[in-house]
Amino acid sequence: MINEKLGWAVGGTPGRVYKFDHATSVETRPLALTAPPEAFYLAPNYPNPFNAGTRIAYSIPYEAPVKVAIYDLSGREVAVLEETVKPAGSYSVRWDGRDFTRREAASGIYLYKLQTAKMELSSKLLLLR
Repeated sequence: MINEKLGWAVGGTPGRVYKFDHATSVETRPLALTAPPEAFYLAPNYPNPFNAGTRIAYSIPYEAPVKVAIYDLSGREVAVLEETVKPAGSYSVRWDGRDFTRREAASGIYLYKLQTAKMELSSKLLLLR
């Protein structure tokens, strides 16, 4: 759009430029496709059991510092997948089956935990080598 009465457009047939009299502009705005989640949610990891990697999805209803970590059954922290402030929304992180030192974790059952200052949710996953 040049002004209220003159506009140009490129498209359609390659190499063509079109001139329009009395053009109208269109304003675009981002569209929120979904409302923020109403509650904290920790989804089952997928795939489970897994070998090369698994995905963990979660939702938070308001902005909060979030930690997603993996623990062995003795309670030892094996890996931290995410530790940051997140706005309300749904997220997904991936665990590649490696520990803090980047060594492959042993086969077995592990816990994954979503933590904020006000709540904790956890679930089990199975790593098969």
